[in-house]
Amino acid sequence: MINEAKQEGHQVALMYLDFDRFKEINDTLGHSAGDELLRIMAHRLRQHLRSSDTLSRTASQSPPEVSRLGGDEFAILMSRFASIEDVKEVATRILGLVSDPVTIGGQCVWNACSIGIAVFPDDGDEISTLVKNADSALYYAKNQSRGEYQFYRPELGSKVVRKASLEKQLRGAIEGNELVLHYQPKIDLQKEEVGGAEALLRWNNSELGVVPPKEFIPVAEDCGLIASIGSFVIEQACSQMKDWRDAGLEQIPVSVNVSCFQFTRMDLQAVVVDALNKFDLDPGLLELELTESALLEDNDETSSCLRELRAMGVKISLDDFGTGYSALSYLSRVPLDVLKMDRAFIRDVHSDPSALGVASAVVAMAHSLNLRVVAEGVDCAEQIEPLRRMGCDLIQGFIFSAALEAEEFAKYLTPEGRRIPLQSVEPQGQPHGRFGGCRGSGRECCCSARCGRDAGGHPRSPRADHRRRSNADRSYRNENEPDGNSLVLCAGPR
Repeated sequence: MINEAKQEGHQVALMYLDFDRFKEINDTLGHSAGDELLRIMAHRLRQHLRSSDTLSRTASQSPPEVSRLGGDEFAILMSRFASIEDVKEVATRILGLVSDPVTIGGQCVWNACSIGIAVFPDDGDEISTLVKNADSALYYAKNQSRGEYQFYRPELGSKVVRKASLEKQLRGAIEGNELVLHYQPKIDLQKEEVGGAEALLRWNNSELGVVPPKEFIPVAEDCGLIASIGSFVIEQACSQMKDWRDAGLEQIPVSVNVSCFQFTRMDLQAVVVDALNKFDLDPGLLELELTESALLEDNDETSSCLRELRAMGVKISLDDFGTGYSALSYLSRVPLDVLKMDRAFIRDVHSDPSALGVASAVVAMAHSLNLRVVAEGVDCAEQIEPLRRMGCDLIQGFIFSAALEAEEFAKYLTPEGRRIPLQSVEPQGQPHGRFGGCRGSGRECCCSARCGRDAGGHPRSPRADHRRRSNADRSYRNENEPDGNSLVLCAGPR
């Protein structure tokens, strides 16, 4: 096809497609389920990507060439398209085809993919160059905005160099005291007071500057540093709780994010027990936040670890509920204390009756399982009262405060500081962050961009709030949250 394009002077687009959740599905449902998913996806692509649909006809009127490269990657070649807009249209169609749920072995499975695109001759006049550049675009898509397509740009080559630099600097980050924890308050809706905090990891490197978690956590997982960083986070959070206690401040539960890798690459239970003993802490003050992918592993070792930690009094929380495929049976089988409702559920509870109904159903379901519910990503005052009425226990978001350094967060740990009169929270349109808000400079918030606003309090582009998920499953809190429409509740065959 490339030789033909050279002779006839038309363009060819090479698309690299990679499934975002294939490993998760393979690990949790088995390799046979993963193979079946690949067969279904290959059939969908070949069935729907026809010449009449994509404007990519060859001289023989054949459909675009779809090939599996190995693993969970596919390549698609398009030719004879009228404009780049046609390529975008096909890429968008592919994203939709892949995201439609499928039933495998009686379970409803939700999937997504990322696509990297390189175009002949602009991005290379040889197939080897196109392959390399499409792969670079795919790498960028998976690490920046999963569930989307990205076209190759020359500057993407620097991503590989950036990753190598991150790994090199990250190896000395703990010893160099470059990693610190910031704390974001959780507000008890009934008591109108600070009822807990989430510890969020920050990295400020002298050479690289402030590095967001969504960038360095995947690197830590790839290079084997996630175990030492995970141990650091747990110990630092416990150490800080002891410091607050010794200073005579009120004690509240503090949650830390735990990556699924920490169950396989470290003795998580031993790390937690050692930290609690070292700082003489009540286990009930420590909460471990796990994502669905960590819980869906459902192996004996993980389940045993969670049950023993919970028996000690450590709280277990399911983070970002609804951002993956949520098999409800796991909620009754896994030892849990808290369910954190993703912002996708609560974004429109004040303006959309359907959104209100879904969020209310999630809260009712959680309470029926004796789980407390935390709504995260509360960004405007109008969301507060609907959440209170439906019985949500705690809320967390930038309408109250950004994640703060430990010394500054201490203001919430006095009898006066813990009180948060919700009626005084300013409605949308008023200055952002009524109780501390975003204090950063530049385009992003200083702590993360979960609020969907920039440092000046102005709404950010909806695209910036699209699925930005790393292999870390947002452990230690990535910069952006997913959009809505990402929940598939699986109860059996459709």
